[in-house]
Amino acid sequence: MVREMTKLTFFYHKRKDAAVRIGVEVEEDRVLERYIPGQENSDSALLWYVDVRCSTDEEISADSEAVRKFFLKLSTPIQVALKSVANELSVGLDSDIWPNKWGLKNLPQGISGEIVCSATRRITDGELVNVLLTLANEWPELIAGLQPLAAFVN
Repeated sequence: MVREMTKLTFFYHKRKDAAVRIGVEVEEDRVLERYIPGQENSDSALLWYVDVRCSTDEEISADSEAVRKFFLKLSTPIQVALKSVANELSVGLDSDIWPNKWGLKNLPQGISGEIVCSATRRITDGELVNVLLTLANEWPELIAGLQPLAAFVN
């Protein structure tokens, strides 16, 4: 019997109200998160997003520390890819082709991944490039600083 691949997604979203949400999902269940509030007038529409989407044949539960360990293990190939994408975006892209996707290279056997990002036309030139470079440079610290989500509240 073939085992299904586990899907893990790191996300970094910036909203129109300047709020930022960073986190990790396993099979679309949020496991780790950090939320930075924006302006007083809430507007949850996204300005841009960057996802690092991975699939693995490893059995990874929604345990926050197992998920954190998974993404930390992939730090080098993710950081290299984020810098490469930033370099490519620095010359610009055709805004009719969104979202943009780039495959991750040099991943351990049994793991595949891609970087996916998109932005509205209202962001400043270079903003997404700066975000990608910041993610690349701060990846281990960012992953380590995400907080586990509390148990569901009734």
